[in-house]
Amino acid sequence: MRCTRGAVSLQAGIALVAVMWMVGGLSILAAGLAFSSRVELMAVQQQQEQARVRALADGAIRLATMSLLGDGPERNLYREVPLSFDGVSMRVRITPATGLVDLNLADERVLTQLFVMAGGLDVESAATLAQRVMDWRDPDTAPLLPFGAEDEAYQAAGRPEGARDGRFETPEDLRLVLGVDGHLYDKLRHLIGIEGNRAVDPLAAAPDVLMALGGGDAALLAAVEAGRQAAPPHIDPTLLPAEIFASSAAFVFRIEVWVEGASGARWRRAQWVEPGARPGAGLPWTTLLLEPLERIS
Repeated sequence: MRCTRGAVSLQAGIALVAVMWMVGGLSILAAGLAFSSRVELMAVQQQQEQARVRALADGAIRLATMSLLGDGPERNLYREVPLSFDGVSMRVRITPATGLVDLNLADERVLTQLFVMAGGLDVESAATLAQRVMDWRDPDTAPLLPFGAEDEAYQAAGRPEGARDGRFETPEDLRLVLGVDGHLYDKLRHLIGIEGNRAVDPLAAAPDVLMALGGGDAALLAAVEAGRQAAPPHIDPTLLPAEIFASSAAFVFRIEVWVEGASGARWRRAQWVEPGARPGAGLPWTTLLLEPLERIS
């Protein structure tokens, strides 16, 4: 009988341990499922917020684009406009392409000034990069002296594709130029464009462009801001270095929208547009480039 009772006790102990293991396993499984559900819920919420922000940003871009269809003098001006819709605050920035440094047309002086003041490069490094930009876009295969770079320099750096010897098709193409990394591009991305002019129109330029090309001159920025408010808008050309700044009409515009989502995250969306319909466009403007929605904080 003792042996029988001992066997029963042993079996009961084993059964209890097995039950405890099963309960523990089920608890772990339940916790894992709960965590997975929370992760999936958060992902769905983020996707919903992103979709809502994208719709709001695209709507704001359309409203801003419609404001460019007239021919008033304000069309050629840089401006920022606050918007609010359905309790969401947005900020819209309209920058004519003539207010940006045109990668296809800007000369060495303008590019060097940009790379020094906005890129944080020393003068020699900035001049080197300026000549490399010019070599990237020019049709010949002879490097500019003393700092340019054509196919041979790219190949020596492990870049067999070489220089394009053609136009920058988008501002992001700057990243393909030898010596431009992601960190430098991020400093310059809001100051550069295409479809502009050789010189920058001060009335069309954003404050950060003016400060970079104007050598950090706060008085220049103040004069331009006053000129934008004048009727009609104008600025005394003697205040500006003619090699860098010149008035011009804009035909392409970059429209940027900043949106704050319900979670407090901030998002940016940008689109390049050309007012005026093209065959088959279906709208009174043409979208040249739509940048992806970008979370910035």
